[in-house]
Amino acid sequence: MGETLAETRREVTAQRAELEETAARLRERVRRALDVRAKVRENPLLFGGLAVGGVFLAVGGPLRLFRAARQTLADELQRWRQDPRDRKAARKLAQEIAEGPPGPSRTAWRALEAAATLISAALARRAIERFLSGDQPLDAAAELAPAHPGPGGQPRPASTNEYSGWSARGDGGR
Repeated sequence: MGETLAETRREVTAQRAELEETAARLRERVRRALDVRAKVRENPLLFGGLAVGGVFLAVGGPLRLFRAARQTLADELQRWRQDPRDRKAARKLAQEIAEGPPGPSRTAWRALEAAATLISAALARRAIERFLSGDQPLDAAAELAPAHPGPGGQPRPASTNEYSGWSARGDGGR
């Protein structure tokens, strides 16, 4: 603030004028932002597209379109099943319908199936080898059981007669 009363009045008057100018600019910006007619005149295609989209949604367009596409596809599939021209394509389409659409989840399930197949084949091979070699089933079960540490933290050998988590009886210890 100024040192004299006159200087202070001039500074206050200047600040008041600046505030009034800022308020006028804000009012003009708000008026322009809320002037829908001017916005439509500036972007007629955008608002026309929005209006058409709104009407499309209001009359149930997406649902009608989906139903029509589904019915057309069902009719075509039914006609094609009656008289397939290409047997190979017919088998491929039937397989795709049964398996579902391709994607990451289907790929993951196929990988899981392949891993389970490999593991079960390895276990079956080991069981057949044990059966043909004449080893007792308890030894085979002890080999498959997880290695529990023995006294002193050392792993127990698989051929011990101690409890390995598998019952020696065939009924599971019941």
